[in-house]
Order: sequence, then structure tokens, then C-alpha cells
Amino acid sequence: MKKIDDIKNFQLAIDGTLNGLEGKRKQMQQEITKIRYWHGLSFLLASVGVYCFSDNIGILYFAIIILTIIIESFIVESKRKKFRNYYKNNIINLYLKHLYPQSSYLTKDFAFEHHLLGSKLFGDFNFYLAEDGFKGKTNHGYFFHFFEVFPNHIDDGEKSILRDLFWTIQHPNIRHKQIMILPKSSTIVSITKNIVKSFKKSDLQQLDFSKVHSTFAQEFDVYSLDAAEAEHLLTTERCQAFVNLKEQCGVPISMSFVGTQFYLWVSNQNNYFEIKADKPVEATELHKQLIIELTSCFDVLDELSLQLHEQTPHKKSEPGSDNWDDTAYDHLIDNND
Repeated sequence: MKKIDDIKNFQLAIDGTLNGLEGKRKQMQQEITKIRYWHGLSFLLASVGVYCFSDNIGILYFAIIILTIIIESFIVESKRKKFRNYYKNNIINLYLKHLYPQSSYLTKDFAFEHHLLGSKLFGDFNFYLAEDGFKGKTNHGYFFHFFEVFPNHIDDGEKSILRDLFWTIQHPNIRHKQIMILPKSSTIVSITKNIVKSFKKSDLQQLDFSKVHSTFAQEFDVYSLDAAEAEHLLTTERCQAFVNLKEQCGVPISMSFVGTQFYLWVSNQNNYFEIKADKPVEATELHKQLIIELTSCFDVLDELSLQLHEQTPHKKSEPGSDNWDDTAYDHLIDNND
């Protein structure tokens, strides 16, 4: 995690940029007000005309309702979306360049389906959309991606909606056949239940880890193509690390080792990296919000990278520190949008 003094110095340097963001928001609001003003004036004049010269006022009102829906859904919302995109493409990238220079924000539509498919954690991955993607290298030199993923039937508005966070890290020195670590069936969402059902049709076998770590065995089910490989990987220390992670999240988490990739899926309920277009931008609060969101996600990434780094290609090293405490990860569930 970045040092507090470093973050404070960065805040002083960026205050002007954040204050300028409020100017752009006010300009957007003025444009929206002007659009609504002319729309209202047109409605008033048309109403007077129809009232004086025609009896078809019902048709007029119907047309006005349709026009209002079009203006609010397309014209007004497009201006709000433009403002939010400016925030994401410029402000978030500015923070990344200072705090995490080895990473970048994916500013356009990015390919994510192959990550979901490769993880084996999702069923029909075409049912999902993704946004707010990040990529880069960890402190240990491993390539990573993480992003928000959510059902594609949910409108991408400004209200808080259900979203999950998804991480993937490449560890090219080790190749796993397939190891799935899932929350107990009674606590997981229906999509994961369907994944478990599919295991019965494959060569994946469910393993008993109660003798390795009883609490881990109570929280998770483990499936693998190679029992010996899974037992070697999931040491007592690493099982405890995953238990700590689940406790800090307070929500179901799913993990998998497939090939050279490690995947983590957190069933979160926050909408990250958003800005309210209808509320004034307060530089200090926005800075605090963005710092918490970024450090929360990247602290998890650093811990995952450390876990992989401790595991050598020959699998002879002892597990390193698996302490997930004292990180910013708890903000993932403590700070709703």
C-alpha cells in the first residue's frame, strides 16, 4: 500500500484538477437545463396552440410524453455519460500514473469473456458485461487484469447496482490442471450451483480438506483434476489465508487455478469508480473515495501476487506470510457507492 505522505502530496498536486472537474459538471448541468427549458417552452406553446385551434389535445400530450422520454433517455443521459467517461478516462488514469505506474485503465470496451471462460467459475459468460477494467504488472512482475462484472440485463445508470469484482493473475512458471475453490453450496448463488452440477459430468473430484484445515473445509468445497496437486498447493497456511480473505469480504468468494492463471471472483455489492453527475464534486471527498477504491483493489492484487511468488516452479518452497489483515480490502464491503 502507498505511504500516507505520498498520497497527501499527490492530493495537493491534483486539487486543481479535481476542482476543474466541478466546472465541467456545472457546464454539463447548464446544457441539460437549456435542453429542458426549450423542451418545456415548446410544450407550452404547442399546448396553447392546440387548445385554441384543435380538440386533439390528448394526442399532443401523448407526443410530448414520448418526446420527453427520448430527450431524457438519449440526449440528457448522453451528456451525463460523457461527463462520467471524462472522469474515468482522465482522472482515474491520472491517479494510476502516480500511484500504480505499472498499470493502466482500460478506457474503451475491452475483451473480458476469455477471462471468465478460462476461470471455469462462470456458466454462460455471454450473460455478463464488464466495465472499469485495469491491467498491468504486479510488484512481482506477473501480468494481471481486474474489472467489474455484472449481468447484462441491468441498466448501467448512476444508481448502485449489484456487481462482482474479478481478478486474474498470470503465473507463467507453474501450470495447474484445474483446481476449483468454491463457497459451500448452501451459501452460493445459483450460477455457481450450476457450475458444481457440471463437475459431476467431468473428471473433477471433490476433495476433503477437513484434516488440513477444518475451518477452510467448512467454508469451501475443493474440486480438482489432480488430488495430489491440490493437496500440495492448499497447505494449512494457504487455507488460512483464504479463510481470512473470506471473513474480510463478508461475501462469497470463489477461486480457481487453471493452467498458468489464478482467478478470484468476489460477489461484491458496490459500484466502483463512478461519479454522481447530479451532485457537486467535492475535491477532498472524491480524492478520498478514489484512493480507497484503488488501494482496496490493488492491495488484494499485491497479496495474491505474493501468494503466487512464494510458490516456486518446483513447488519446494515453504508458504510465506498469508496474513490478509491490516490491508485496505475491508473497504470493498464497507464503502457503498
